[in-house]
Amino acid sequence: MADMFMPVYNVTNAVGPNQPNASDDVRLIQSLFGLIRNHAWVTNAGLAPLGQDGVYTPLVSSYILAFQNAMGSSHVARDGIIHPIQGVNGLPVNNIGHVRSTLMMLNYNCMMQFPSQYIRLAEVLRLRINPPR
Repeated sequence: MADMFMPVYNVTNAVGPNQPNASDDVRLIQSLFGLIRNHAWVTNAGLAPLGQDGVYTPLVSSYILAFQNAMGSSHVARDGIIHPIQGVNGLPVNNIGHVRSTLMMLNYNCMMQFPSQYIRLAEVLRLRINPPR
């Protein structure tokens, strides 16, 4: 059967409190949140607009926690951290045990709501593209 595997953006290292918070990883997270900035969970949390400067701040932390709380019924960990998506055989895995990947859910929400902007993020952020193996 033919299929298509969606493109997935991934961080190299975790983003969150006491994490590496590499500039490129933080910029990716900021950009993904920027796509869905008008979603109800953002306005309900009273979050200010998020810059895309690659600097981890308390506002970035607030976005992560607000998103995780909004996705709570999807069994997303509420640890305030966006961990890299783990892979199996070159393909990303959404669940680790009974907990879903925050980053996978963030990718999914962005892709479903703003597909053309989501696809263009790779070009805008000048990300390398690694096709699944």
